[in-house]
Amino acid sequence: MIEIINSALKDNQILAESLMGKSHEIESIAMNIVDCLKDGNKLLFLGNGGSAVDAMHMAAEYTSRFVKERKSLPAIDLTSNIAAMTSIANDWDYEYVFARQLESLAHTGDIVISFSTSGESKNVIKAITHCAKNDIKTISFTDSRDNTVARLSDIVFQVPSTITARIQETYIFIN
Repeated sequence: MIEIINSALKDNQILAESLMGKSHEIESIAMNIVDCLKDGNKLLFLGNGGSAVDAMHMAAEYTSRFVKERKSLPAIDLTSNIAAMTSIANDWDYEYVFARQLESLAHTGDIVISFSTSGESKNVIKAITHCAKNDIKTISFTDSRDNTVARLSDIVFQVPSTITARIQETYIFIN
């Protein structure tokens, strides 16, 4: 067991060190988010599976408190409205669960933040495609491989790993 724990810790250490070379990318993402919020716009988060939970967590940190006392910031998680997701999946298809919600909730000036470890989730791709057609900025977090989400997003942070656990840990770490 200790070998497994030490291996995971070593993987995280190597990944954290590699992120030092991406500090300008992280700063650019942060500044885009700051500008969006300063302009009175909102953030919308989405993802599947473990990434859905990361989307929920990030939206909650903006609307609640993170690190210090501050005003609540406008952030919406598109993964936790079970009625919307299941009705859209039933009436259209699961690949539309985010795009349909974005039709009514996202506007120019907002930022849609997606988490997709593979970068190939059809519903995330549909959401990003919707944003591109409607002048809504996208920031996506994905793995290090060439993938559709990375190619379609306005801003992409590709975690220098292909290990799902390390990728999802990095979402939280840099957000």
